[in-house]
Amino acid sequence: MQGPTGQTGVQGVQVAGAVGSAGPAGYQGERGATGYGGAQGAAGVIERWALYQDFTFDRTETRLTSSQVNSVAEIAEYMESNPSLEIGIDGSLEGLSSTRSERELSNARATSLRDALIRAGVSEDRIQVGAFANPNGRQQGEIHLLIRTQA
Repeated sequence: MQGPTGQTGVQGVQVAGAVGSAGPAGYQGERGATGYGGAQGAAGVIERWALYQDFTFDRTETRLTSSQVNSVAEIAEYMESNPSLEIGIDGSLEGLSSTRSERELSNARATSLRDALIRAGVSEDRIQVGAFANPNGRQQGEIHLLIRTQA
């Protein structure tokens, strides 16, 4: 026969030792090759006409320079990637103290830019030519190319 169980004693104290110093860092491997950049994301909604690029012409010129033709190609590529956008070409000199010949020259420049965009692949129905911005903000010989989300 077993006798009664006795009382339990008081719990002892455990003390953790001091934290040791950190060990040496391991070998760092070689850096891998840089990956390819991703495609540019689609444009968000642009409710109002927003200036995208200015095209400046020499005093009596209506033709685009070779660097401007390259810009037109880049714009056409951007438009292809963003089918919800449309282009506004603002070469209007309405309201400014300009002569008839200056207005005709400005219109010819706007038409030159429009034709270059169409040749580069931008659909004609996505391009508008007219007065979209404040003509006082433009310098002589300058045509504004604007973009917005199609209405």
